[in-house]
Amino acid sequence: GTEEVFDVLDPHSPGLLQEQSTQEGFPWKKIWKIKKIKEALERRRQHPSSSCTSGDFSFSFPNDNRNDPAQGLVTGCISGLSCNNESKATSVRVLTNEAGFGLGEYISADQNVATNTFNVNAGCEIVKPTNFNSAGNRSLSLNFIGTLPVPCAGLSNSTSLESNCSDVKFQYIP
Repeated sequence: GTEEVFDVLDPHSPGLLQEQSTQEGFPWKKIWKIKKIKEALERRRQHPSSSCTSGDFSFSFPNDNRNDPAQGLVTGCISGLSCNNESKATSVRVLTNEAGFGLGEYISADQNVATNTFNVNAGCEIVKPTNFNSAGNRSLSLNFIGTLPVPCAGLSNSTSLESNCSDVKFQYIP
């Protein structure tokens, strides 16, 4: 399409500052800000169910502040589970992360999957005991085990990982 005719440079770049002096009055900085706002809104519009397929489970959680000081929202998709069954996921993907790191597949050759057990009840809800831990150059944990009254989750861009036990959600996609 004809959506973007030219690339918008950072308004503080030396080349743009020189070019601005020859085109006084052209709103370079406003155009750059609008482009950045558009990109941020596009990232926020992404929802895990839009990339998960029927029969998958979406997940979302605010990341622990020790992994991401801003506690950005992480969303993803779990594939290969069936209702009323305990099984291993065939795919666990992080689709979005407001902090920008850790996107991608967590059941892969470059990840060490230490635990991969999901317990799904007849109502297609993920319940105890559920335990998924994958580590490598990035780490993901999705746990609902032991005496925990609620599920916990965390995402890190290293092998060091802390979990948040507040507002962790799993949802079946019919």
